[in-house]
Amino acid sequence: MAQTRYTQLPPVQGLDGNEVLSLDQSDGAGGYVTRRTTTAAVAELALNGLPEYSDDVTAAAGGIEVGGSYFSTTIAAYTRRRV
Repeated sequence: MAQTRYTQLPPVQGLDGNEVLSLDQSDGAGGYVTRRTTTAAVAELALNGLPEYSDDVTAAAGGIEVGGSYFSTTIAAYTRRRV
């Protein structure tokens, strides 16, 4: 396999919150669905944060409903409760 080189992109400055980002989200069946959001929505999530749990079991005990979001301290990522 040939190696591909990518030029370093310059840092982003001066975001106004209207920039659109594409995000890949699991569809729960082994595939992914691409969704779109804005930089303002991402910043809002980061500022307000989500409750932190180690897994779906502790998230359920903490009141997170199936499909609800929380920050998984086990994998250090925002997660949706599946079970």
